[in-house]
Amino acid sequence: MAAVSVLPPIEQEYVESGRAKLVARPIAILGDESAWAARASLCANDQGHFWEYYDILFANQGAERSGAFSTGRLKAFAAALNLDSDAFGACLDSGKHASQVQEDTATARQSGIQGTPTFLVNGEKVQNSADAIKAAIDAALAAGP
Repeated sequence: MAAVSVLPPIEQEYVESGRAKLVARPIAILGDESAWAARASLCANDQGHFWEYYDILFANQGAERSGAFSTGRLKAFAAALNLDSDAFGACLDSGKHASQVQEDTATARQSGIQGTPTFLVNGEKVQNSADAIKAAIDAALAAGP
C-alpha cells in the first residue's frame, strides 16, 4: 500500500532533513465513509496527531462502504491513539471540517485526482512509488526556487 510503504523513506530522506515539505489534503473519493475519515483526520490534526491518525486509517481500511470508517470506529481509532476523546467526538459530530474536505475534494477532482493516496511534487502528479517521488523531488531541488 503506497501510503504505508512509500511515505516513510520520503519523510526520512527529504522531510526530516528539511529539504522538502509534505502536505496532506484529506479528500473524500468514495462517499460518506471517506468523507467521515477525512474529517476525522483533520479532527486528529486539531490535537497534533494527523499523521498517527492517517497511519491508523490506512492500516484499517476495509471494503468500500463496509462500515470500516463508521463514526464509531473513527472515534475508537482516536481513543486508541489516546486523543482527547470528548474533543475529538465533538469535532467529528459537529462537522467542523466538512467544508474543508468538500473544498479539497472538489479541487482534487478538478485536477484529475481519482484516488488516494495521490502524490504531487510541485503540483505535478507523480507515480506512487518511492523512486518516482524521489526523482521528482531531486529534479525540483536541482532546478531551484
